Amino acid sequence: MVDDYECPVCMETKKSLEMPKCSHKVCLDCYKTIYFGVSELEKPCILNLPHWTYEKQFDEHGDLIENEKEYEHSDFLSEKMNYKYEYDETLYKDVIVLRDNLMCNRPEWMNIQEIINYENELFRICSEWRIKEDNYLASRTIGNQKCPLCRTEIEY
Repeated sequence: MVDDYECPVCMETKKSLEMPKCSHKVCLDCYKTIYFGVSELEKPCILNLPHWTYEKQFDEHGDLIENEKEYEHSDFLSEKMNYKYEYDETLYKDVIVLRDNLMCNRPEWMNIQEIINYENELFRICSEWRIKEDNYLASRTIGNQKCPLCRTEIEY
């Protein structure tokens, strides 16, 4: 990084980055646009997953005690349902049907209404995130990954 350099692309004085192969300097914002592309849509975030149904427990030091049910539930989703949260492309209604068809293979505690409501919310949020992520990726103008000054390919 180089401090206070005028970027030849956007003509703003910013912290700049030297291109690895050609040594031209462009600001970090222009570098990201050239390499990754840009979208007018905001990149979606999946931070707002629902809270685990069962109360979390802490030891006398305030450290979280590992919850066996939470791990068992997560294992069931990933192993039996093959559900991977944000990476899963299964539609909301399809994942609900899949879950419902596997109810007899689950421990009884997973079939209570609180867990089903938790899963419904989890599946809904992840499905909505996947749709927003797909729209975001489809809307991006992909950068050409070349230096705008000499057309040398940019390495990342």
